Amino acid sequence: MFPRFLPILRVLLLALALGSWAISTAWAGADHTIAFEEALAQASERQVPVVVDFFTDWCVFCKHFDRDLERADSGIAAALEAVVFLSIDAEKGEGVALAKRFAVTGFPTYVVVDAQGELIDRWSGYGGPAHFLRALEGALADPAPLAVKRQRFEEHPTAEWASKFATLAAGEGRYDEALELFAQAEELDPSRDESAQILSTVFTAVRRGIEGYDLDRFDAVARPIALADGASPMTTVMAAQMMESLAASAGEPERGLPYLEKAFALVESPAPGIPPSVAQSIRIDGLLRIRHDEAAAVAAKRAAMPEGWTEDASALNSYAWWCFENRVDLEEAERLARRGVELAPAGGEKAAVLDTVAELCNLRGNCRDAVTLTEQAIAEDPDNDYYREQLERFQKILAQRD
Repeated sequence: MFPRFLPILRVLLLALALGSWAISTAWAGADHTIAFEEALAQASERQVPVVVDFFTDWCVFCKHFDRDLERADSGIAAALEAVVFLSIDAEKGEGVALAKRFAVTGFPTYVVVDAQGELIDRWSGYGGPAHFLRALEGALADPAPLAVKRQRFEEHPTAEWASKFATLAAGEGRYDEALELFAQAEELDPSRDESAQILSTVFTAVRRGIEGYDLDRFDAVARPIALADGASPMTTVMAAQMMESLAASAGEPERGLPYLEKAFALVESPAPGIPPSVAQSIRIDGLLRIRHDEAAAVAAKRAAMPEGWTEDASALNSYAWWCFENRVDLEEAERLARRGVELAPAGGEKAAVLDTVAELCNLRGNCRDAVTLTEQAIAEDPDNDYYREQLERFQKILAQRD
C-alpha cells in the first residue's frame, strides 16, 4: 500500500504511534505521554510555542526526521529545547481529530502554535536537518499568530509574504487561493520565480482529486514552464517526475514521455543544480521508458539503494514496490519483500510490507497467497480500512480465477 506514495513525497520535497500525544523521548529522555492541552499549559508556563510533528507509521521521511532527531550533530534536538515539542500519530486516536483541526494532509507536517493553540506557522515535508532548522528558525523569529501576520500582509503586501501565505494555503488544501498568491508574489517582484511552487500546488491538487484539477490542467501549467527553451534544469526534472506520476495514475503513461525525454537528456549531460539522488531517479526512469533497457534500469535502481538496504524493512519494501509498479524483477522483488516482512516491526510497518508482498503475489498469479498475506496485514493493523478493501478485492479475484 503505502510505498506507492513515496515517490510523490520525494517529488514534493524537491519544491522546497499510538492513540496518544507522545512527547518525543529519543532526545529528552522522557518516558511519559502528554495531551495537546497539557502541552499548551506547559507552553504557557514556559512562555514558548508548541511545535507539533504530525507523523504516520508508514511515512519514510517521518522516520528520517526521527533518526536525525536522535543525532546530536544534527542540531534539531538542541533547537527544540526552546519549545514544547510533540510527535503525534495523525492516523490514530485523537491524532485524527487534531490533524483535521489543522488541515494536515501530508506527512510529516510541522505545526507551530502559541499557548492558546493559535497557529503561528506550519510547513510540510522533511528535507534534512538544515531544511527543518531553517523553517523552525523562521517560525520562531515572529511568533505572532498567523491571523495577525495576514492582516499585516493585507495592509502592506510583499512578495515574500505572498509566497509564504500561498504555501500555507496549499498546505491546507486551498489550492486556488495558493495559485493566486504565487502569481501575486511574482507580480510584486518580477525577478521572483514561483514555478516550482506552482507545479507542486497543481500536482498535489490533481493527486487528491480536487475538482477542476486533472492531468490536462497540470500539462497546461507545466508545459510552458518546464519544456520551454531556457527552463531551469531543476524545474524540468521536477515537472518530469510529477508528470510521470500523474500520467501513470491516469492510465496515460505516454503523456509523460516528452517531459522524461528532456529530463533524461539533462541528467545524462549532466546539468548543474540537479541533486545526484534526483538525477539517479530520472536516469532509472529513462533507462526503463526511453531506452527500454530493463536490466540496466534494475541495476541502476539497486546501485541507488542506500547502504545496507537488504537488511532494512522500509528499503526492501520501497524496492519491491518499485518493481511492482514497473513490472520488473518480480520474482526477486517478492523474495526481498518477504525478507522485509521478517525484518519489519509489528504493526503498521509490517502491514505495509505484507501488502506489497500480496500485490506481487497477485501480479504473479498467486492470489491465494495474496488473500492470506492481506489477512495478516489486517491482524497487524486492524484499524486500517485499506487492508479490508484489499482483502475484498483479492477475494473477488480469487473467486473469478477459481
